[in-house]
Amino acid sequence: MAIDYRKQIVASALKYVGTQEPKGDDQFITAYNKYANAKFGVDSTPWCAIFVTFNARMVGVPTTIIPNFASCGWVIENFFKPKGLWKERGQYTPQPGDLIFYDWNADKRTDHVGIVVGVENGKVLTVEGNTKGTNGVYGVWQKSYVLNSRYILGYGTPDYAGSSTSAVSNQSQLSTMVKGTYVVSLKKWLNSTYKTNVAVNSSVNAELKKALIMGWQCQMNASYKTKLAIDGSFGPACRAAASKRTLKQKTSGRMVYLLQGCLYAHGYDPKGFDGSFGPGCLAAVKAFQRARKLEVDGVVGVKTWESLLTKW
Repeated sequence: MAIDYRKQIVASALKYVGTQEPKGDDQFITAYNKYANAKFGVDSTPWCAIFVTFNARMVGVPTTIIPNFASCGWVIENFFKPKGLWKERGQYTPQPGDLIFYDWNADKRTDHVGIVVGVENGKVLTVEGNTKGTNGVYGVWQKSYVLNSRYILGYGTPDYAGSSTSAVSNQSQLSTMVKGTYVVSLKKWLNSTYKTNVAVNSSVNAELKKALIMGWQCQMNASYKTKLAIDGSFGPACRAAASKRTLKQKTSGRMVYLLQGCLYAHGYDPKGFDGSFGPGCLAAVKAFQRARKLEVDGVVGVKTWESLLTKW
């Protein structure tokens, strides 16, 4: 079954609604610098196009469908128009996953870009980065405009159907960039939560593996009073503690953060690093269990924890 990139890029962008400057945008610019080999400053760079690119890469949209771009004008003139994928305002009804470009001062040049969420009651609904919210703060916000608004320049219509990639749900299909972005977030979280002092980079290395076990041991002690040694080694005492306690869907908290971090480090996508064991996390756990020839029940017990923490 083909991947529904339209649905996925919209869902990805919506997850970041409410992210605000001055620090919330750093994650998008930092990730863009990594996968586009760029050097934009996190404190001074307009990031609406970067936000679009970020979400495309996060859900695995190939660069042949949406390229890396930090300039709205560049992508129109050098990508969408030459490929016949540009639609003027008034000549087209936008679809979810299309890119919407704006011209604030009517000079026929684009000033801003967002992602189309849908059309409703004669309005196009969008999610945009680097835009002002109702609170006056720039960030990621949802917007709406009448379809014939003079501020809309037109639409980039990515050829999502042109990808021959097939979906292998939640298998180890994360791109290096996406996996690396979450590994960086995981390391920052481990350091701030458990003082692990792991070097913050995108590498899944021995230092991270030890830090994950130490974080797990710390959290088992805090949550369940297990009195485990914080030594970064998953031994008999850890197995005994894990055998008596499981994680299941609809749970939340730091143990779930650790679970999601482990899944990302192994290349599985739990659909967020948010401490909430939702449907995406359940699917990723089951995919991991299936690949490791464990019981595929979506319940994280001793065998799943041991495989996540020690078998790389």
